[in-house]
Amino acid sequence: GPAACPPAPRRPSWLAGGEVACFRLDGTSESRAREGERAHAEARQGRPVHLTGCPLLGKRVLSRWTFAYLSAAIDATSRTDGDKGGEKEGPPPTRKEEAGAEMGAGEGGSHAKRRAPLLSTDVTCSMDGRNRFFDLEVGKNVYGSHYHIREPESIPLEDVETFSEFASCAVKWREKHVQLNKVLMKRRVPSGTRVKDHLAAAMTPETMPDFCLSKTSSGAAEKKERAEKSPCVAGDLMNEVDWPWLFSFLRNQDLGSVRDVHLHCGTANSLHPCRYELCDTLITQVRGRTRFLLISPEHAFTGLYPYPVHHPYDRYSMVDFEADEDEIANLW
Repeated sequence: GPAACPPAPRRPSWLAGGEVACFRLDGTSESRAREGERAHAEARQGRPVHLTGCPLLGKRVLSRWTFAYLSAAIDATSRTDGDKGGEKEGPPPTRKEEAGAEMGAGEGGSHAKRRAPLLSTDVTCSMDGRNRFFDLEVGKNVYGSHYHIREPESIPLEDVETFSEFASCAVKWREKHVQLNKVLMKRRVPSGTRVKDHLAAAMTPETMPDFCLSKTSSGAAEKKERAEKSPCVAGDLMNEVDWPWLFSFLRNQDLGSVRDVHLHCGTANSLHPCRYELCDTLITQVRGRTRFLLISPEHAFTGLYPYPVHHPYDRYSMVDFEADEDEIANLW
């Protein structure tokens, strides 16, 4: 959304040579068809595209998804699932989640009653005042190893377990910034099926990812009229996302199917340092604004210089884009 004074770009001005091609999909039917075909043609060339007026998310989500609404919806769902006891049905945990669970079980103490990974809310805090957030790979940050990071720039806040607690920190904290990442949907791979082949299959209603949240929140009434008023993220995703449009877009681009759906929330002027992504990503801005800097992978070793594979910051660039411009220019 519009901002009175957007933060200045945290990179050298010469690093970005232009803007991503933008296509408007909110005009007349004729202009939508024309712009949509141009966008598809651009994306088929492997280039990023910026779609405005995209029908993917309904207006109800865009107007309802505030911190207050998400706090009521997600926290109520987590309490409901947590009270059921036993194992929760749902997608299997990722390797990172399994590693985190093993680490918590081994340390004991405050980690002994750690919640199931799929029910957790991952909140990270930037510690040094630069408001930079790194996704550190815990399994590679081994004490005594050559690449061990003793004091990471950003650390997970284990005590912040609910969305409302994150929202309170985001609003009240001034010296430190926080961000949240929560898995809303995750693809289940049937046993005996290769993960690569399963994800490459065309997106259909039968291959949709599973919800990691209950489809009805604990405050939802039996009556449909009251249920619609109760905060429910899973219900919003089912009813307010234009899945047929997404199926068509993915088939047109031969992108396979959706692997997972994440909710990312943060505060103003936060920075995610340059990182190589392993898969294609479709980003939908619900509120606020986000600025992206896209750099071709051909510059990986002629300007970006990634960390070694065994480093906890694997896939991140070692270059500090906020350093002296002349120093950075000599790397390219």
